[in-house]
Amino acid sequence: TLAAIREARFHKLQELERQRAELTRLGNGLTRLSRRPPEAMLFAPGEAYDTWRAAILLGDVGPLINARAAGLRDDLDELAKIEADLHARRMDLNQVVRSMADERARLTSMERELDAARADTRDEAAALSRQVASLTQDAANVRNLLGDLEEAERIARERQFAARAAAQA
Repeated sequence: TLAAIREARFHKLQELERQRAELTRLGNGLTRLSRRPPEAMLFAPGEAYDTWRAAILLGDVGPLINARAAGLRDDLDELAKIEADLHARRMDLNQVVRSMADERARLTSMERELDAARADTRDEAAALSRQVASLTQDAANVRNLLGDLEEAERIARERQFAARAAAQA
């Protein structure tokens, strides 16, 4: 959109420059004519027809200049609207860029927090894994101890049974 507005602005400026050049030539011509008194035109070398034609042309120049000036005012108003639209679009774009920068900063902060949370979770998982290994080892020791107690109890029963058998015998 900005590119289209810039292009419209460029074309409008070119058109205004072309019109300025035309009006400058017209103004220079009128300036030259205004320096010559009307009486001098009557006695100028050339035919009366040329003088009459110049007078008619000069009479038509005023409305032409007014029409050109009105067109130029319209073009300048349109250029002002284009400039205002371009300025508004730039402001909108700047706001979007600022908003995106704020969002990027917020996302970066969240990413850092997520990385920290992941690191904490890894540390906690490693600690829990060590605890599980320790508890597994303790459970194996308890099983071994229970096995040893059962074995000792079995041996004690066998001794008791052997002692009763020996006492009966």
